[in-house]
Order: sequence, then C-alpha cells, then structure tokens
Amino acid sequence: MVPFVPQALAVGAVYGAYFATSVAALATLVTAPSAQWSVDFAVYTVFTTSGLHFLLTALGYLLTKGYKPHPVEPRWAFLFADYVQAGALGATLGCYTIEPSNRVAPVVGTVVTMSAQLLCFYKTYRLVTDVWSGRRDRYTGRPNSV
Repeated sequence: MVPFVPQALAVGAVYGAYFATSVAALATLVTAPSAQWSVDFAVYTVFTTSGLHFLLTALGYLLTKGYKPHPVEPRWAFLFADYVQAGALGATLGCYTIEPSNRVAPVVGTVVTMSAQLLCFYKTYRLVTDVWSGRRDRYTGRPNSV
C-alpha cells in the first residue's frame, strides 16, 4: 500500500501547476492588454483548471471508498470555494461566448481559480502535517480515532 503523504504531495503539485498556470494567464492579460490570445489563454486556463479540479473530485468519489472532498476544517470554506469556482467557470465561459474580447470575466475567473488553489494548498498542508503528527493514518489519510 502506498503511504498517504506522497499521494497528498502529488495532488499538491497538481494544485501548484493550476496556480502557476493561473498566474501566467493573469500575467498575460496584464502584459498583452490588447492581444486576443491573452484572453483566450485566460479563459482556457479557467476552463482547464476548474474542469480538472471537478473531474478529480468526481474520480475521488468513484475510485475511493469513503472519499471526502473536504477532509479538513473549515469545511465550509472549501465548499464555498468549490461553489464560487464553479460559478466563475460558468460566468467566464458565458461571457466569453457572448463577447470573446471582454477581459473582465477572464480576470475575475483567473483570480477566483487562483484563490481556490490557495485553499487547496492549505488542505494539502493540513493533511500532510496531520499525518506527520499522528492525527491521521499514514496509509489512508483518514483521522485516527482518539
């Protein structure tokens, strides 16, 4: 059985890639303000990072018995971030469909995606430190009974 910490760190690396891509998208919107490709890149980034986030969550439900998408406190913050990220995804795609050159929705969608990934970094940190401190099982990541 593979220990939980390497798995959590791998997922954290994926969150890092999402975050870095969102930073790049935001940077292109700022550095190439009149280029359509920068808007396109930002929209594709919001779509890809949000889509993969929700796909991985769905795979967690399908592949892991007892999967909990929000395993650390405050659960409400992670749930709220998921809802806001889903809303940003829908708004970004909707605005892009209506007016492909509009930069406001891609900027907001990118910032929301980046913020959600910061929460995911926190989740990874808490899960890993909880395993290291003995509060969670080293193989499953589930809380140890007290």
